[in-house]
Amino acid sequence: MSAQELRGADGEPAGAPIRLVAFDAAFDRSVFDCGEQAVNDWFRRQAGQSHRSNNARTVLAVQGFAVVGFYASRVGTMERGEVAEAFGGGRGRYPMPAILLAQLGVDVRSQGRGLGARLLVHALESFLAVADKVGVEVILVDALTPELCAFYRKMGFRSLEDRHLRMFMPVKVLRATFNASS
Repeated sequence: MSAQELRGADGEPAGAPIRLVAFDAAFDRSVFDCGEQAVNDWFRRQAGQSHRSNNARTVLAVQGFAVVGFYASRVGTMERGEVAEAFGGGRGRYPMPAILLAQLGVDVRSQGRGLGARLLVHALESFLAVADKVGVEVILVDALTPELCAFYRKMGFRSLEDRHLRMFMPVKVLRATFNASS
């Protein structure tokens, strides 16, 4: 699936007045429920603290005043062993600079409408903008379940063989994907 297909003609899914905005503590996170307790807990309890301490940046998907989805990102590193596994032994001498998609959640009442894909595309576009300014070679995500691996795989991520829930996408591949859809 291309980035353009995910964005749609005007960048919005048809009929959905959902805005993507930077984290703002004024939005009520207490009723958000994506169906994964660990993600809910992080979003409700840690997102604000992580934002204030510059540990992660969170983007909210809001409909009116309700948070219907979010993603959080931070810098990371693909460790030497992971680099060797993903790219071959010759590349595994050094860790690889990365951006980690640390969290992504869609409220259960909004699931099945393409919002997760929209959030991921927004995140990947943002990561490319960062990669234009700062050395980043790979995007990482730790999928919670095999079903989520399938979602990320459809979006171009690959799994590590030894840790199949750890997924990656080289920035070169990401850039080529977005350039091809422009």
